[in-house]
Amino acid sequence: MGLEVVIGLLGILVGLVGGLATIGGQVYTGKLTYRSKSEQIKLQSQEIRLQMKQQISVMLIGKRLEAYPRLYEVLSDFIKQTNMLMAFNPDQITESDIENFLEKIRVSDTQISLLFSSQTGRQMRDLQNFLINILHDPKNLIPSTLREAGEKARELEKSLRSDIGIYGMRFTEDEISPEYPPLTIEW
Repeated sequence: MGLEVVIGLLGILVGLVGGLATIGGQVYTGKLTYRSKSEQIKLQSQEIRLQMKQQISVMLIGKRLEAYPRLYEVLSDFIKQTNMLMAFNPDQITESDIENFLEKIRVSDTQISLLFSSQTGRQMRDLQNFLINILHDPKNLIPSTLREAGEKARELEKSLRSDIGIYGMRFTEDEISPEYPPLTIEW
C-alpha cells in the first residue's frame, strides 16, 4: 500500500471518529436536556401536589369546623355529668346513661367519620368498645371504670381539637397515603 492510501484511510478514520464524537456530543446534550425537562416536570408535579394538599386540607378543616362541635358537645356533657356524679353520687350513673351516650356518639360516628383523622377514628372506636364492654357486664359500672370512660372521652375531645388545628398540625405519612386524605397543615 502506498502512502497515499494510508493517508486516505487515516483521513477516513479521523472523519469517522469526528463523526462519532459529534453524535456522542449530540446524544449527551439530548440526555442533559431530557434530564433538565424531567426535573422541571418533577418540580411542577410536586408543586401541584402540594397545592392540592393545601386546598383539600382547607376544605376538610372547614367541614370539620361545621361537624365537630355537635360531637364535642356530647363528649363534654358526658364528661361533666360523670365528673359531677363521681364527686357526689357515683351510684347515680346508670346503664341507661351509658347506653344514651353510646347511641349519641354512634350517630355522630356514622354522620362524620369520613372527616376523622386516623387518630380520631381509633379513639372513637376505643371509646365505643369500652362503653360496650361496660354494658355487657353491669359489674363494670363502678367509679374506676367510669373514670376511665371519662378519660377516653377527654382523649377523643383532644383529638377533635387537634383535627381542626387548635394544637397546631403536621402531615404524617399515614395521613398523606391514598387511604387517608391530607388532614393537617403546618402553621
